[in-house]
Amino acid sequence: MLHSETSKVVSKTNISTKTTSKYSIKALEKQQQSINSRIVEKDIATPFSIENLIIKWDEYIGLKEKNGEINLAAILKSNTPKLSEDYLISFTVPNEINKEELQIDLPNLLSFLKEKLNNYKIKIEIFRGTQIENKKKYIFTDDDKLKEFIKTNPKLSSLTKEFELEFES
Repeated sequence: MLHSETSKVVSKTNISTKTTSKYSIKALEKQQQSINSRIVEKDIATPFSIENLIIKWDEYIGLKEKNGEINLAAILKSNTPKLSEDYLISFTVPNEINKEELQIDLPNLLSFLKEKLNNYKIKIEIFRGTQIENKKKYIFTDDDKLKEFIKTNPKLSSLTKEFELEFES
């Protein structure tokens, strides 16, 4: 009786799974189809506008925020991408750390944009800029504040000299 129980267990674990060898004709055909589909994708270059690019860019930012990648989303929001000839997208980040972080996610961003814009010739260049267009200049010291006011209203300069106005230390 013990012998028959063990034979039942052995027969249950002896499950046959059919796999295709990677060297079979069927596998080679699948591989060739995959290569052909990638070649076809690379030839697609549907034109798109900067407005369409920005819409899809913002959509990608939304996905990153939804996935909890807030830092990457903030980097992508920090500036607006620029579109030039041959579907080249230029994006400027404020520092080297942001550039490196964006470089890591670049394949995901690129495949997202290629698919959504139906253009497989898109390329992205990331630059580290010294100043970003939307960046505000902060004024901290009293002297800097006065200089900024004088730029706005040059008559303040003559008033400070006339009344001998100075800042207390």
